[in-house]
Amino acid sequence: MKRLLFLLFCLVLSLALYAEGVQEAQSSPEIIATTSWTASFAGVAGLEDIRILAPYELQHPPEYEMTPGDIRDIAGADMIIYAGYEVMMERLKEAASADARLVQITTVNTWPVISESVRIIAKAAGTEETAEANLTAIKEFFDDWRAELAPYSRTPVIVHQFLAGLAKNLGLSVAGTYGPAPLEAKQLKELSESGAMVIIDNWHTDVGAPLLEIMPEAKIATLINFPGKDGTRTLMDVLEYSRRELSAAFK
Repeated sequence: MKRLLFLLFCLVLSLALYAEGVQEAQSSPEIIATTSWTASFAGVAGLEDIRILAPYELQHPPEYEMTPGDIRDIAGADMIIYAGYEVMMERLKEAASADARLVQITTVNTWPVISESVRIIAKAAGTEETAEANLTAIKEFFDDWRAELAPYSRTPVIVHQFLAGLAKNLGLSVAGTYGPAPLEAKQLKELSESGAMVIIDNWHTDVGAPLLEIMPEAKIATLINFPGKDGTRTLMDVLEYSRRELSAAFK
């Protein structure tokens, strides 16, 4: 009899723990980010267990097309974080449930944009305290990075259009921009006459290589925006990667 009561007790306890686990799983919000870039901003905002649609391995994630599995996950998502330039946007909005919270942010790796976008996500998720602590670390990183580049602030640089904001935010002297379309002969001539000794290219749409053919003495720094390349996963990974590239180009 005692053995039977013990077994019943174990059964009841197991069912209670299972029910608690199910309830906890159901209460945890399902968070989806369109790309590793929007996910990296969400990570700074303090969100965890983020489902990223476009794989890290893609060189140009905005071109990613959703799969049936993605559509299923989107339909059950509580929050979806996106930038708006993704090819998938129309289908994503159609697949999202009426109760889903769609959070649009701007993705540019400059301190003003990062801080604004991270705070938008944090407000929607209720993670303001964590976000502010993470933003403090990023602000300190940018301040230190600008100080490092200060000796080169008068050195003219040519910058991919998608990185011009970062270059200006770091105090660099932008003599010309190009991309994302391939360079034409007229652009090549104009940029080659800018006097720039450093070219800042974008790995995701790298079209700056022809500049090196007509500017053989210039150095090129190929930066990234989306985490993924060389094992980068977080926003800080991306910033540190880009800092190393720029540092090497100016030395």
